[in-house]
Amino acid sequence: MNKLTNFDRDQIVGAVLKDAFDARNQAHQDEGYALGMSIYADVFGEKMIGQMNALPDGWLPTIKVVKVMIAGAWTELVLSDFVRVLASRNGHCLKSYEATDPLAERFTAWANAGEEIRVQKSELRNKVRALVYSVTTVKKLIEVWPEAVNYLPKKTVPVKLPAVCGSDLNSLIADLKEAA
Repeated sequence: MNKLTNFDRDQIVGAVLKDAFDARNQAHQDEGYALGMSIYADVFGEKMIGQMNALPDGWLPTIKVVKVMIAGAWTELVLSDFVRVLASRNGHCLKSYEATDPLAERFTAWANAGEEIRVQKSELRNKVRALVYSVTTVKKLIEVWPEAVNYLPKKTVPVKLPAVCGSDLNSLIADLKEAA
């Protein structure tokens, strides 16, 4: 059967990781967006946010990253969309949270969940890489891991263009020489 190239192996590893972690990564990212918006709402409050949003476009700077200090450590949270801030707060730490603050505890839980995802992803990557790099053919891979058939890259068949006739090529070269 077909030999496995390193490119094929890496494609298989990527497909396995995508299948195993896409939903968790998306949920974690969405939770991070929600946490960032919660911090933004905590810093400015609903009334101030309403007033800032009522102003015409361009009157206030917009940000997509919230900078805060949580339990003495600087951190940045990406927001799902651009939000308006007061010019005096643009680019600065918006607020400092103690470790016992509910938002700080929520951030810590979110950061720990992200680290757990990264560790599990790394472990799975190492195990899958070890398996797919231990075999040389697709047939052998399917023998040792039948589920691998779901992750095999789709091979594209190269388009076979018609060959140029030798006499046409010779006449083209001759014409180019005469033109020079």
